Formats: sequence, C-alpha cells, structure tokens
Amino acid sequence: MIWNVEVSGQAEDDLKDLDPPVRRRVESAIDRYAETEQGDMRLLQGGNGEWRLRVSNWRAIMTFDNAAKIMRILRVRHRREAYRR
Repeated sequence: MIWNVEVSGQAEDDLKDLDPPVRRRVESAIDRYAETEQGDMRLLQGGNGEWRLRVSNWRAIMTFDNAAKIMRILRVRHRREAYRR
C-alpha cells in the first residue's frame, strides 16, 4: 500500500449516511487510490492543500502527509454540497 488511510470522524459519519452500494463504491475508490494512486484526483483551489477524489456524484475531500505517507479523508459529500464552506 502506498498510502495509509485515516478517516476523520466527520467523514466516518458521512460514509454511514450513504446508501450501502454507494458507500462500497466510495470506499473501494479510496482504497484503490491508496494502493495504486489511480483515480480522478484533483487539487482544490484555495491554497489549503485539500484534494478531492471524484466517485460518480460523490466527492471524498482529503489531505496528504507525504512524510508519513498518510492520506486523511476529511469529508465525503455529494457534489452539490462538497465545495461549500
């Protein structure tokens, strides 16, 4: 595994609220990215170092700690809500 995955409490709550098939798809995409670094990943604008992984209409918002090789999942939101502050 290239990245160790840490899921924040908020992201855990977000995942619990999803329908089971959607949750499995999002978790699978996160795991796949952690293992292979393959997926629709982009750096978000704003300068705070957050990235997003697109999974259909869902977005996993995350940060990376390169020194420790940790991928921190901050939120999992629908695309219409993912970028609102």
